[in-house]
Amino acid sequence: MAVKKEKETNYLERLVVKIQTLGNELSNLCEEVVALQKYCETMSVTTVKHEEMQVKGLDGELRVYQDPPERLLRLKDVLKVFSISKSTFWAGIKSGRYPAPSYVLGPKIPTWRLSEIMQLVKGEE
Repeated sequence: MAVKKEKETNYLERLVVKIQTLGNELSNLCEEVVALQKYCETMSVTTVKHEEMQVKGLDGELRVYQDPPERLLRLKDVLKVFSISKSTFWAGIKSGRYPAPSYVLGPKIPTWRLSEIMQLVKGEE
């Protein structure tokens, strides 16, 4: 009987540690998304179409983005979001980890939709 209780206690302790770890990871992910949103608000980027997007910040405040969420990010901006090198990013595109460019604005000017990058950061594929 004591062995069973000890196993249950160990299981519960491991479960609590897993839940705390997931909570920390979720908190870090939310911070990254908010940082990405703030970063994207400061960039001068190309507009694709006008839509409305509502985002609830960590402070609980609901923000409405009307001008527009479908912005295009250049390669240098995408690399800043993921903190990786160009070669790693292009290898990730070939392997399917990262999305291919949404639009090419000119010779050697690939761009990605802001919404695709935000989905990737949030883990929604």
